[in-house]
Amino acid sequence: MICMPAKPGYQKIEVKTYVKAKSCFSLSVSEELRYARRFLEFCEIIYVTLGRLYLTVDRSEFILGAGDVLVIPRYRTVEGLKPSAEKTTYYSVEFTCSSELLSGIAERVVSVTEDELFFAKLFERLRAAMTGSGIDYEADAALFSILCDIRRGGDRTEQERFSALGAVMEYINRSIDRMITVEEIAAHFGYNKDYLMRIFRMRYGVTMKKYINDQKLTMAKHLLMTTDVSVQKIGESVGLPERELFEKYFKYHEKVTPQRFRKMHR
Repeated sequence: MICMPAKPGYQKIEVKTYVKAKSCFSLSVSEELRYARRFLEFCEIIYVTLGRLYLTVDRSEFILGAGDVLVIPRYRTVEGLKPSAEKTTYYSVEFTCSSELLSGIAERVVSVTEDELFFAKLFERLRAAMTGSGIDYEADAALFSILCDIRRGGDRTEQERFSALGAVMEYINRSIDRMITVEEIAAHFGYNKDYLMRIFRMRYGVTMKKYINDQKLTMAKHLLMTTDVSVQKIGESVGLPERELFEKYFKYHEKVTPQRFRKMHR
């Protein structure tokens, strides 16, 4: 076990940061691979070097491609979402650590493609140490380096994906004239739905669903106030072609009917 310098905690208790590797193996399967369902007693790192893994962690879904890594806290249930349709190779590491080492990196897919060669060497070093060819603390040192690299990759990935949200916003704005769902948007951009909703809210301060509704309502109110276009046509322009459905939708959000809103603002 590696312990970092102690730092003061609550009630003046010294809290030590620690990390301890439990196991490390590499698996390569030529045919279809479906990850077996199991309950984690320890934390786990899954690092895919070839192919794809489709996983669920409790209720969250994750897709890992080559160069992707996922850190899973202990006491989670992990299973395959569906079989891989190609040759798949991945590393699995079981470990324990203090909670602060997992903060910000757990249960999110992080890409390490820029440092892939160095990252793979760290896993090989860890595996060699776990099989007895390394010195006692070498496995824990390699594991600590891996967690630090995941954090750096996570920071870089988050910045890249925040910048990609501009394309998500543009897609939503282009699609106001039809019924659009978060699931559709996530699938279009290749994101996990839960992850996309989370980073969207972090970046813009509102949920995606609320943003979509706000854009539809803004368009509808603008047309009601500035044109004589029928309520039916306005509903069609925001993806609600049935008049009764549009009226119900508008009244639910604005507390007045579209007709009453138009009279109030003309």
